[in-house]
Amino acid sequence: MEIKIAFSGIGGVGGYYGGKLAHFYRQSENIKIYFISRGENLEVISREGLKIQTLHEEIIAHPTLATHSPKDIGPVDYLFCTTKSYDLAGNLEEIRPLIGPSTVIIPLLNGANITEEIRWLVPGHQVWYGCVYIGARLSAPGTVS
Repeated sequence: MEIKIAFSGIGGVGGYYGGKLAHFYRQSENIKIYFISRGENLEVISREGLKIQTLHEEIIAHPTLATHSPKDIGPVDYLFCTTKSYDLAGNLEEIRPLIGPSTVIIPLLNGANITEEIRWLVPGHQVWYGCVYIGARLSAPGTVS
């Protein structure tokens, strides 16, 4: 059974967690990791992979697909929303092709009522609570530090 996981917003948070999952499942035939990105960040990730640099390691993660077009992916099982909260409504509209009837949406972004806002913007879908605490940033296109 194939499981499709997408990350929308490949900056510090989305890049770190998405990259770690893509690297961990790099040899899996069943787990597919997708990145929704744009611009120079997308170009570098598509060409070279996503570099994650921490104090303890440096890895290069290669998602199943990095794209600016959610239609290239279709509905996923799990969708991590990692954009800035002021982009949330617009981003959800752009990534609608990723949201199918059984998609679980997991927000990892700042805001006290983000889960409720997503439930209001895409009613009838399962939205889980998500919380992370990490100091990560996109230090260069295709590089999370």
